[in-house]
Amino acid sequence: MAKICVQCDKKIGLFKSPVDGIYCSTECRDAAKRDIADNDRRAAERQVEQARAEQEAAVHAAEQAAQARVDAATKSTCPKCGTAWKFVEGSGGTHHGDCTKCGLSTDFVRIEKCPTCTGMSLVVAPDGARCPRCKYRVSAADFRL
Repeated sequence: MAKICVQCDKKIGLFKSPVDGIYCSTECRDAAKRDIADNDRRAAERQVEQARAEQEAAVHAAEQAAQARVDAATKSTCPKCGTAWKFVEGSGGTHHGDCTKCGLSTDFVRIEKCPTCTGMSLVVAPDGARCPRCKYRVSAADFRL
């Protein structure tokens, strides 16, 4: 029975001696070694890419968790006096907050950093944005919601 080259699937002649017992020629043996080296290189590149993607995903998850903690702290603190207030998350992205200490009661979309007093007190509502601390006001036409 004739042997078959594992690289090119050609029959190895009956009187021809196979190279390394499985190849028809040294060219086929060298091509197989190159293919193995290329596969190993691609596998190593995939592992590096996967590790980088996992690291980026972990960094992104940590950033999201930190932002969620900041958002929760911002929503649970009155923008006017800084004490804890009653926060009610509403439907459609609008929320409501009531402070028993200073009496602030407002509907808002989000709370941002005020450009004038530099506190997390700029209350962004559908009708515009205002800061209850320094009375800074921006109309809805001038402010991106």
